[in-house]
Amino acid sequence: MDFVPVLDRAARTAAVIIETDQHQVFGRMSGKAVLDDGKVIELKDLMCFAEDVHNRY
Repeated sequence: MDFVPVLDRAARTAAVIIETDQHQVFGRMSGKAVLDDGKVIELKDLMCFAEDVHNRY
């Protein structure tokens, strides 16, 4: 799959013992997915997101 980012929503908070650092990247994905039975699904410009989150409480 190819992922083309459109928006990176980032937020960070650090308050004494609570810390959170978040990145949610929204974008479009294109490519092929192969299912367990061998069937191939083609995707083109499917809106999706990926995130990286670190929380400490």
